[in-house]
Amino acid sequence: MHRTPSVVCAEGRVQAWVVGSGWGPGEDNAARLDRRLAEGLPTVVDADALAVLPRRIPDGCLLTPHAGELAGMLGLERTEVESDPRGHALTAAQRYGATVLLKGSIQWVATPDGQISAALPGPAWTGQAGSGDTLAGVCGTLLAAGLPAREAALAGAGLQALTAARHPGPYSPDQLADLFPEVIGSLG
Repeated sequence: MHRTPSVVCAEGRVQAWVVGSGWGPGEDNAARLDRRLAEGLPTVVDADALAVLPRRIPDGCLLTPHAGELAGMLGLERTEVESDPRGHALTAAQRYGATVLLKGSIQWVATPDGQISAALPGPAWTGQAGSGDTLAGVCGTLLAAGLPAREAALAGAGLQALTAARHPGPYSPDQLADLFPEVIGSLG
């Protein structure tokens, strides 16, 4: 709490949710996800929540799998997803009715209506453990600010990549995130 004094750990009003990061495997994950999705708020679904997705996701949600998670979502092998990440991201977006940000060396953003875009590419070291959680948090912040899921995904992935390009690392995900305000400020 010392680093994030604005974080309130109590019941209250929110504009968006980020779910799945840090959950770990658990029997109650599906119920946890269902409760959040039932609220109708924009939601970033990441990590362990991706393994318990319902067949359709409410509008305004963003799924943020890496290739292994996307393979599980689609009932495929990871190598199949890696051989056609663009196509499989689009398949997942259409299957679940949600925007998909497929994390990887090229990050693909696909929407249920068939739009597919590559996000700004970043250095390989931004794919280290924990980077996806940070990216999910950035996207959740952008959803809470009112951006649609596609724009939140592209902007979040772009911010992470641009910050890494301007500050050659490697940096840990939290160290890279500390540099986000400087980069955002330079864009105005």
